[in-house]
Amino acid sequence: MIDRKQIPSGWEVVKLGEVCKKIIGGGTPSTAVKEYWEGNIPWISSADILGLREIVPRRKISLKALESSTTNILPKGGIVVVTRVGLGKLAIAPYEICFSQDSQGLLLNETLISQSYALVCLSKAVQQFKAQGRGTTINGVTKKTTRRT
Repeated sequence: MIDRKQIPSGWEVVKLGEVCKKIIGGGTPSTAVKEYWEGNIPWISSADILGLREIVPRRKISLKALESSTTNILPKGGIVVVTRVGLGKLAIAPYEICFSQDSQGLLLNETLISQSYALVCLSKAVQQFKAQGRGTTINGVTKKTTRRT
């Protein structure tokens, strides 16, 4: 929770959804369709996030897989926030990537918030995500909760 007494004069507390141009969901193309996994579009799961600036995709998908599933392309510089399996990991997309349903992609409105400051805020919010995680077998944070953070 934010202690409003610590907020500098003239600053405003806003929700994440108010400083994002868009929050993008992910998805996993069917693994039963071999051709979906024979493309050149990097696709990641939380296991591929090794650090804030280190994503090492182990798999790539085809354009057909992108069109046939709920995954989306996150542009270079977007922020990946893991909201389910691997809850709390953060990473900056070093290039265009797609990702699983266990993550959300954030496209910041950088006229409202810088990437650096957003990462500081998100690292603190991650602790709240973990506390708010819901689910019977896998803790998770919904897109709605992400937007309201």
